[in-house]
Amino acid sequence: MPANITEGYYGTRIFLTRKGVVIDKFETSIKVKKVGLERFFFHLARDNPILYALLSIAITICAGWGAAVIFTLINDKYSNLFS
Repeated sequence: MPANITEGYYGTRIFLTRKGVVIDKFETSIKVKKVGLERFFFHLARDNPILYALLSIAITICAGWGAAVIFTLINDKYSNLFS
């Protein structure tokens, strides 16, 4: 499913085929909704945008700091190879 799909009910048709010939058809609707972490962030952004912004900033800072630490460790370990 695409990431930008709209939540709601969608009509579907399911075809049963045998040797390339449709032998039966079933129509139903399916409900599409966000779940898990995606749902949490979606509702947080809509219901409490200030907290969402602060959480986004905190995640960005932690990711940047973590990457800097990792690359510093890698650079220190392999710096003598390039000298």
